[in-house]
Amino acid sequence: MNLDLPRIKKAALGISIAVLILVSLTTAIRYTLYASPLGADFFTFWLAGRAALVEGGNPYSSEVTLQSQIGIYGRPAYPEEDQVAFAYPPYSLLPILPGALLPYAWAEAYWLALNVLAISALALRAFPAGQRTRSLLYFLFYPVFFGLILGNFAVPLGTILAGCIIFLFLRKEPNTAAQIAGGFFLGWATCKPQFIWFFALVMVIIAVRRQMRPFLFSLAASAVLMAGISFLMVPDWPALWIGRVFEYAGYVRSQLILTTLLAQAVSEQTAWLLTYGIAAVLGLVSFYLILRWLRGRLETFFLFAWAGFCTYLLHPHGIAYEQISFLAPLFVWAGTANPRARIARWLGWFGAIFFSWVCFAIGKWVYHPADAWPVLWNGAFLVWLYLNQNHTSIPGEPSNANP
Repeated sequence: MNLDLPRIKKAALGISIAVLILVSLTTAIRYTLYASPLGADFFTFWLAGRAALVEGGNPYSSEVTLQSQIGIYGRPAYPEEDQVAFAYPPYSLLPILPGALLPYAWAEAYWLALNVLAISALALRAFPAGQRTRSLLYFLFYPVFFGLILGNFAVPLGTILAGCIIFLFLRKEPNTAAQIAGGFFLGWATCKPQFIWFFALVMVIIAVRRQMRPFLFSLAASAVLMAGISFLMVPDWPALWIGRVFEYAGYVRSQLILTTLLAQAVSEQTAWLLTYGIAAVLGLVSFYLILRWLRGRLETFFLFAWAGFCTYLLHPHGIAYEQISFLAPLFVWAGTANPRARIARWLGWFGAIFFSWVCFAIGKWVYHPADAWPVLWNGAFLVWLYLNQNHTSIPGEPSNANP
């Protein structure tokens, strides 16, 4: 067996540097935020992680939920409030493991540092030198900034999606290592199915078409591995998780974002009826777009931009970081946009950042449903993408769309 020692040494050096940077940034964040703890969402994950990974307990237990309520509200939650209970599969807690071994203040700093470094590393590694600075402004989007502070899973899921799109599906022949890594991380990303399902469907269709066997095998193996680890952690987790999801839907009383938008113009009953009709139309349009892609008449990136748009519209309305479903493809576009589209690129990127904060301000102090308005900007962006093929550019890789 021949070992590639130079490559092994290079990989070991890279991992060592990454760990050193992570530890340094974690320490800096810990002492910077010493008097200002953040991360309400992460606090729930941390408690669940300690229960499942350190104490061998049940992250869905009423004791863990009560600890979460007291830590966030300072008291038990009222029945009409968000119960801040853990509502994910057990395998979602795997990235929390290093933090579960630490006191909360250090765990929170670790999670924030990990997410900041992951996004930064992706931008610096994936995009051409002239476009990295602009892509790093992704941090300035209100949903991304807010998601980082709260410590929600939407931020790492967006990073995984962007990485898969760039390294696997915008390249004609992705290498085997990238396919295996992408399949593994996408398997973990299924912990938030309402966020990932459309993207995963598109990725599987593309992978089957291109015969990306390492990716497909890795994704299937990852799904089995995640489920197996979850059974080891909590033997009856499927029933507990599904029950918790129904409980969450009951006390949050959330409706689809599409329904929320429609209800601003029509009655709630009419909004629901229109939601069913529009959802059916979105399904038909999705089928049409996939057929166009299969015939080589639509660029691959557009499928992911469309997936982000549809995912957000059909996502239960909650908090702004759900917008990362369409911001992740926008992040990819910012770093790969064709240089010929310079004016549209700058207007689309900075306009979207500015609009995200305007909608936040209006939604908080004037009209609450305005927090979902950024999807309208994304809709206009989609129209522009459809009318302008060859709008992304990965060095050395051709577009899928025929002229």
